[in-house]
Amino acid sequence: MPITLRPGASAAWLDELTSGLEDVGSLQQLLAWGGPDDLALRIEEIVTQDEYTHDILVPWRADHWLVFDAT
Repeated sequence: MPITLRPGASAAWLDELTSGLEDVGSLQQLLAWGGPDDLALRIEEIVTQDEYTHDILVPWRADHWLVFDAT
């Protein structure tokens, strides 16, 4: 899964994130990766872009958000 680093995110932060996401290719895999025993990810919102595309907003740590594009 391609990851875009936004301004203000450190290289260490990116390393931590990518080490767990390299094999994630679906929403089901994302939720399994960050399940309650690991990172306790939750989907905060799903934004519909069109009939096929959605953005999935997931809070990450205290002050970051992950946004996943799903088709």
